[in-house]
Amino acid sequence: MKFFGILAIVVAGIWGSAATAQELETNATGKFLCGGAHPRCSVMDQSTYGYHQFGGRPVGQYAGVSHLLEDGPPLEHYQTFIGEVISKRPNTNAVGIWGDASAVVNNARVWGGFFSARSGGQSQDSQLIGLEVDVLNAGLDGVYPNHSKVGIQVVGFGGRNTNALEVLTEGNGKGRWQNGLTISPESISADGTVIGVGHQQAAFGIDFRGSSFSDSAMIVSPQNRITFRQNGKHDAAIYRDQFFDGHLVVQAGPSGIRITNAQNTENLVIVTPDGDVISKYGSMKNLAERIAALEAGN
Repeated sequence: MKFFGILAIVVAGIWGSAATAQELETNATGKFLCGGAHPRCSVMDQSTYGYHQFGGRPVGQYAGVSHLLEDGPPLEHYQTFIGEVISKRPNTNAVGIWGDASAVVNNARVWGGFFSARSGGQSQDSQLIGLEVDVLNAGLDGVYPNHSKVGIQVVGFGGRNTNALEVLTEGNGKGRWQNGLTISPESISADGTVIGVGHQQAAFGIDFRGSSFSDSAMIVSPQNRITFRQNGKHDAAIYRDQFFDGHLVVQAGPSGIRITNAQNTENLVIVTPDGDVISKYGSMKNLAERIAALEAGN
C-alpha cells in the first residue's frame, strides 16, 4: 500500500498507581527518551539498560518502550504501546502503526514487523498469541457493493515473491503446531465460502507430495460432494450417500463416464447416459440384445 501521510505515535503505559504516562521526547542525537527510572521508556543500551527479554545477550542501542505489569487484579486489556489514528478524510489510506524495513545491501535480511509471545518456564501454563487481528465492523456488511472488511491482507509488489503465508518451527522437532489452519465453528456466513480462490493460471491446486497422513488426506461427511461444475450444464460429482450403510455414489457428467488408460490416450470403458457400458470389446447393451434374441429363438 502506497501513501503519504502523517505518522502519529502515541505511547501510553501504566507506570504505577500514582504515576502518569509520559510523552516521548528526543535528544540531540534524535533518539527517543523518557525521564525517570525503569520501568519507563528510554534509549536501551546494554551497558545501562539491564531489563529486557534477552537476558544478557548484546542488543546494541535502540529506542524502546518497556514496562513491567506487576501483580494485581485482572484487567480486561493492557498495552505497553498503542498507535492510534482517527481518520475523517475520505479516500485516504490511514494507518495506526507502519513498520518499514529496507534491505539496501546484498544478503541483508529485514522484517517489516516482528511480534513474539513467550512463557516463563516449562512448568508454567499461559495462553500465548503471537498476533491477534480484530476487525470491529459497526457499519455495513463487508459484501458487494459495500466496501470490504479484511482481517489480514497480503500484497506482493515488484518481482516474484515466494510464499504469501508460511508456517515454520525452530527445527529438530521442537515448536510443532497441533494444527496448520483452524476455522472455528460458525465463523463463516451460511452463504459464504470457507476457502475461496479467484481465477488462477497455476501448476497445482493442492500439492501433498512428500507428505503422508496416518488417517486420511481429506475427509468429507456423507452427502457432502466433490463437485465438478461447468456453467449451464449438469454437475458431475462423487459423494457418499446415507442409504443403508452408505454407498459411494459417482454422479456421471452429462455425457457419461470415461475410464482411460494410464497414458490417458485410450478409453478403457465408457458409461453412456442411458447406462450402456462400452469397451473396445463391444457394447454391453448390444451383448444383452444378442443374448435376448438367442433366448427368444430357443
